[in-house]
Amino acid sequence: MQSAARWLLNCLLPYSVWSFSHVTEESNALNFVQRKVLPRVAPPPTLSAAQSAPSKPWHTHKYIFVAHHKAGVFLMHDLQSSIFLSLGATASEMGLWIQPCYPGDCLKPEAPIQFWMDLYSYERAQEAREAAGAKGMRVAGIVRDPVSMIVSAYCYHHRGEELGNVMFGNGSLMHLGPKEGLKFAAERMLPLVENMTTAFERPFNDTFHLVYEKVTRSSEDFDQQVGEMTSFLFQDLITPAQRSQVLNATQSADLHRHPAKGDHGNDKECKDEVRKYVPSLPPELLSRYRSFQQRLGYVPVFFYGAARQDRRALAELRRSLGYFGGAAKGEWSGLSDEIKAAIVGLPADCGPAGEVDERCGVACVGAVPWVYNYNLLITAELTQVDPSSKFRRSS
Repeated sequence: MQSAARWLLNCLLPYSVWSFSHVTEESNALNFVQRKVLPRVAPPPTLSAAQSAPSKPWHTHKYIFVAHHKAGVFLMHDLQSSIFLSLGATASEMGLWIQPCYPGDCLKPEAPIQFWMDLYSYERAQEAREAAGAKGMRVAGIVRDPVSMIVSAYCYHHRGEELGNVMFGNGSLMHLGPKEGLKFAAERMLPLVENMTTAFERPFNDTFHLVYEKVTRSSEDFDQQVGEMTSFLFQDLITPAQRSQVLNATQSADLHRHPAKGDHGNDKECKDEVRKYVPSLPPELLSRYRSFQQRLGYVPVFFYGAARQDRRALAELRRSLGYFGGAAKGEWSGLSDEIKAAIVGLPADCGPAGEVDERCGVACVGAVPWVYNYNLLITAELTQVDPSSKFRRSS
């Protein structure tokens, strides 16, 4: 069975337009999704002619789906294909644009439904808004932790994927160890990650920000994010029956329901090993990526109380993060080695895992009944009765 995405691309190939004029190493990353989407599930059924409305959503707005290298390109393309094919879009209404544009990679640039890879930025977004005019546009873009992107890029290209990708030196990464290779990947992906950051660091009323870490975390999170995205993109332009059709069709893109059998994922062991070398990146380069993380809101986030299913208490979370260890030293300032180790060792509910930037720290979010907390530092020497025993320990 062919996937909907593969079917679409095969139909569109006769309409291909291409150019070699911008194929340089300085160009943004190249993804070969149009040649490498693998069959996973059958194409979603489309609505019958009787069910289809005379006017389609893309007659009202221009739609652009956006992804950048190692930030969920295959996932985003599967979502776009399943959504619009289920609503009855035809091959001539769906386009694909990549930078650099290799032979057969760029299709129907004037189509009302677009998929853009590795070229969306703040400037491109503004140009697209002007081009859309009164019709307006609706954008769905997926964003991932920038540091996770370069770690993933190293593992992916080190094992020999996309050997023709000019941005990664046509296979050069295969011969580099994790320390040198991570630096190489970070340098090559810098313009691409900068573009992603400028495009999504601030909200726009025509843009939906899909969070890679959340949409891939569980099927429940996938359904929630895709449901919110569907409501944002179409509002009252589709019927409740069409909305249900879309949500059913998009489940084919959920990696938990349908684990990827392709070669675009990475081994967790490789990623864990390579991530150890992030602090060894050149200071200026590392600073750029930490800035990207901060601008996109990527700090470790820990939930407590009603925000977590197990209703973890705030005091328990603080204890796990080494917060109370500061009392032993008579202070709570700075990021001690003890606290840093505790933060790195505790899986974050959101944001980057296994790392912490001392400039940004972490965030703790939750909901509990009204409570008063008092932090008392007892520094006097106690020779008889321990006054602290008079205070009830927070739980």
